[in-house]
Amino acid sequence: MIKNEKLRKIIRSIALILIAVALYLFGQDLYSTYIHQQETDSLNQIKEEITQQIIDTTDPGEDKPKPEDVMGTVSFYTKLKQANADYVGWITMPGMHIDHPIVLAPNNSYYLNHGFYKKYNMYGTLFVDYRDTNVFDEPHLVIYGHHMVNRSVFSYLDTLRDKQYYVNNSTFEIYTQNGVKKYVIFAVETVNADTTALTLPYTGDIQALIKTYTKNALYKTGVDTSKATQVITLVTCTVVARNYRIFIHAIPLVE
Repeated sequence: MIKNEKLRKIIRSIALILIAVALYLFGQDLYSTYIHQQETDSLNQIKEEITQQIIDTTDPGEDKPKPEDVMGTVSFYTKLKQANADYVGWITMPGMHIDHPIVLAPNNSYYLNHGFYKKYNMYGTLFVDYRDTNVFDEPHLVIYGHHMVNRSVFSYLDTLRDKQYYVNNSTFEIYTQNGVKKYVIFAVETVNADTTALTLPYTGDIQALIKTYTKNALYKTGVDTSKATQVITLVTCTVVARNYRIFIHAIPLVE
């Protein structure tokens, strides 16, 4: 009886600990979701303010400003730079539900759990690898973002493992201090994070890098990469396997 009573006490203690941990994690998730929504609302408010400023200073008969007319302005860049000195640009990819600011990380861990306004937040912020200090002038620019359960941040990029999603989502834009930069995806690959490392800043032959990524791609895209001098890679988790990542490789779009 004594042994059974001790066993029951141990089991109860373990159960209470597990419940406490579950409640803590649930609370963290709720808090992060709340903070993430606050940040989203704040950033949308900035967009709306600049949109209104443009409307107020243009011909009444003109159409409502397009995203590039707002996020591509000096005013928009300045406001976000004032809010966070790490800000470097804004990425949009409507079909993948991507419409977020990008920051240059002080390291590759801080923005994994800090939002744009630097509050603790499990959603994190899209961030450039800290080794890519020249950002958009880097031969190989790498941007990281989370794959969240609620399909936010970079989550939808994982659907690009299927070519049918690629067909209508092969391009994206980044609004920078120097205007809009357009990119076209030329390769999609999944990699084991335990055995794959990115060498940055990249100093090798870009065409050789492109050839490697094209060879390892899940499918052929038919994109002409023969004249490309830069690669930009978007990185997030994938459901393929534990600790795997999906790499979305793109080059500047020539129109």
